[in-house]
Amino acid sequence: MLGELERRLERYGPEERARRERLIGSLASLVLSDDSGEKMREIEEILEGFPKVSEEEEPSPAALEAARARNLLRVLEDRRRLRSECLRPAEVGSSMGVGRERLRQLREAGRLVGIRQGEKRPTLYPYWQFGGDGGALQGLEEVVRAAREAGMGEETLHFFATEPNGRLGGERPADLLRRGEAGKVAEVLRSSGLGRF
Repeated sequence: MLGELERRLERYGPEERARRERLIGSLASLVLSDDSGEKMREIEEILEGFPKVSEEEEPSPAALEAARARNLLRVLEDRRRLRSECLRPAEVGSSMGVGRERLRQLREAGRLVGIRQGEKRPTLYPYWQFGGDGGALQGLEEVVRAAREAGMGEETLHFFATEPNGRLGGERPADLLRRGEAGKVAEVLRSSGLGRF
């Protein structure tokens, strides 16, 4: 893989190659970094120097590559957010006094939100769904049910819950859930137009 990358980089002149090597190094560093805010800004700055895709004309190969890099950056930022805004199964199990199998049952029953990341990585459990006692917040089941009815997956539900929502007066749905206003959050999900009518 590195040999192929090196061959591709050889096609560029010294200045363009240096810029691309800097981008690749920064992306690799971001993946390995715990504190990625500074690295994200550095990558965004590098990408500003790449051509943009124009709607009026056929995009150049360089513009398409830059668009792919910007998209990868967004994906990496989402991965970073998930890692920082979620608990691992052992932490949740310890807090709730249950094992992995019970956590799986609670997820499947819609009583917990668990973001599966594939076979080899642990399921992540967003912080926002837990109260001070370590248990799931009251009304969480109603919110999960509404999200499922709308066709929303767990990862999308996490981002929905943690970002300000104009239909909720600019508040984060997770904050309403914490205050016991699960019905309002569920109503926004049901009327989102994502699922059945």
